[in-house]
Amino acid sequence: MLEIAGVVLCCATAVLAGIISVLLTPLYWGSALVPLAVVLAAISNVVLPLLALRLGRSGLAAALPFGVWLITVIVLSITRPEGDVLLPTGPAAQYLVTYGVVLAGGVAGALTLMVRGFAIPPPPSSGPASDPAAGPAGSVGPEGSPRARR
Repeated sequence: MLEIAGVVLCCATAVLAGIISVLLTPLYWGSALVPLAVVLAAISNVVLPLLALRLGRSGLAAALPFGVWLITVIVLSITRPEGDVLLPTGPAAQYLVTYGVVLAGGVAGALTLMVRGFAIPPPPSSGPASDPAAGPAGSVGPEGSPRARR
């Protein structure tokens, strides 16, 4: 139950990261365009799938935040019938940031899933001392060797 809640929380965070990335696309500092949205898209699509993998312990759990982020960005980039858009175009630098958000987020998420996303992490263990088949801890010497047990 806790794993499901963690993955749902990662997906909700992915929706918020997608919305914030789209809204920060036209961010200016004075007259200079600041590509903060590209950095946010890349970081969120690396961190959220890894966190969901850790919480959900499956490849599907890792893919969900990336898919939710991608759907959010695509839905927000569609032009409405009135002509309103959230991913603007304009000068050449604005094109780079707009496409950079989609490209950086998409590539970062896809690479994260390819490299780490579908490899289920091993369950946590407390070390060799907790293995009952290893024998008593601290048995050193000839009596603990395999030849002496025969």
